[in-house]
Amino acid sequence: MYATVNKPINIRDTLRYNEQKVELGKAGFLWAENFVKEASDLNLRDKIERFSERISLNQRNVPKAVHLFVSFSPKDDLSNEKMIRLTQRYMEGTGFGEQPYLVYRHYDTAHHHLHIATTNVRADGSLMRIGLKQIFYSHELTRQLENEFSLLPRHRATPEEQRQFQVTHARTVVYGEAPLKRAISDVLNTVIDHYKYTSLDELNAVLRQYNVYADKGKEGSRLCQNKGLVYYALDEQGRQVSMYLNASSFSLKPTLPYLENKFSLNESLREKQRRRITTAIEWTFSTKASNWAGFEQSMQREGINVVVQEAGDKGPAGIYFIDHHGKSAFSGDNLGVQYNLGAIREKCVLNQQQKEILRHHLKLRL
Repeated sequence: MYATVNKPINIRDTLRYNEQKVELGKAGFLWAENFVKEASDLNLRDKIERFSERISLNQRNVPKAVHLFVSFSPKDDLSNEKMIRLTQRYMEGTGFGEQPYLVYRHYDTAHHHLHIATTNVRADGSLMRIGLKQIFYSHELTRQLENEFSLLPRHRATPEEQRQFQVTHARTVVYGEAPLKRAISDVLNTVIDHYKYTSLDELNAVLRQYNVYADKGKEGSRLCQNKGLVYYALDEQGRQVSMYLNASSFSLKPTLPYLENKFSLNESLREKQRRRITTAIEWTFSTKASNWAGFEQSMQREGINVVVQEAGDKGPAGIYFIDHHGKSAFSGDNLGVQYNLGAIREKCVLNQQQKEILRHHLKLRL
């Protein structure tokens, strides 16, 4: 049994995520605690209004929604009734027993897991603290519940298990098809120590090829201030589809301090790959590419993927080049101003215009 506590921006995001899973048949609404109506009689409006009423009691401009994630071993025998009793014990033990909360059982992964939506605003308007001490106690409580409900314990990987996770290739993560942590672990073991990158953005350009993202949190957030790092799965559109997994929970331990050491080391180890990428770009524009699609296809034939991050999509706009032969990733800005996103797009437009002019001249000759 393993539990994590996440604080999303608002309760509507949490409810929307879980209700969409229910609509898609990938989850079931299991239980409602401290609501006026029975769980079976609640509609989405009832759920939102109950939380909105409680959250309005505190006027502080801070996140007031809490999203808990509780997972179990695939070998655990867990009926819905047992999950409800277990959830009630967990919520009571963590101090959330008197809070309104909703429980969803998800079926989109190989292991049993619950999502619990609640708020940290008490009935008197005060805020419940959620810090490292509370999170540590949550972990201790799960150990007690494992014994109480005869669940398989969560254990540290043995040396043999760690060797099994040391892979050098991975498949693209498709959320729900395989155990999430193992799938992301395979990706991290494929990328972290085998590709050369000098920033988290360059690393993420590679990870996105596998539908994985590394997040250090927003500026000023607790995660960012503590130099923490989490990983999660993305869908094909680059949207987050899974809960966070702490970097320290993986056998490789790909934490932010670990990656920062890699950034410094990689800086001097990838000059050969830099020249290969810039040469491929120049060659492509001088002989082949006439538009953006042609540019991407030509670069792919060289074993180089072009990744574009639009403005607002987890950061500023930018272009990244991933050399799978040389195992390296460069941002366009890192290669030089002539290779940034604006410059590449401008070259594609000019090439397309030149092609149209040439086509027009050929027509006149004919």
